[in-house]
Amino acid sequence: MTYTTTQTPDSINTNRKSRTHYFIDIENFNGGPVHTIDESNRCYDELSSMLGFDKTAQITIAADITTITNLHQSWNPFRILQGWGENGADLALIEAMSNVILAEGDDVVEVSGDGIFTDQIDALVARGFQVHVFSELTALNNRLKLAATTWTTFEYDSNNAKDSYAFA
Repeated sequence: MTYTTTQTPDSINTNRKSRTHYFIDIENFNGGPVHTIDESNRCYDELSSMLGFDKTAQITIAADITTITNLHQSWNPFRILQGWGENGADLALIEAMSNVILAEGDDVVEVSGDGIFTDQIDALVARGFQVHVFSELTALNNRLKLAATTWTTFEYDSNNAKDSYAFA
């Protein structure tokens, strides 16, 4: 894997006694629904490698109801939310972000480039939290990018293999 960073996630400090809360729009990361358990495993492996989390992390992940069962093997014991209809998973993730109890010094990582998250990210930053957005390069909404404290983008390699990314 090769990495080129747009903006480094310096705000994510794993050396102190704070928590990092990850909110993952899995379909945005995957480029569509997670159709199989193997695809779910690949998403977990890639995100945990890129973002450095493990099974002890505070992770909330959302997906459409039609593909939610594929996440349970890879993403257990994390909080898995299901959404129905257009933007259902996004709305479930926004609700979870608005209800999370954050302590001083906690960080938030949002894995999605969807502009629907902009208001929630604005609210978290206004409360003093460091919010890092992690998104595929072409999927990162400009308003969301401006709302975040920091961001990192990645892109698929030139042969469009989903298991090969480069940070852009």
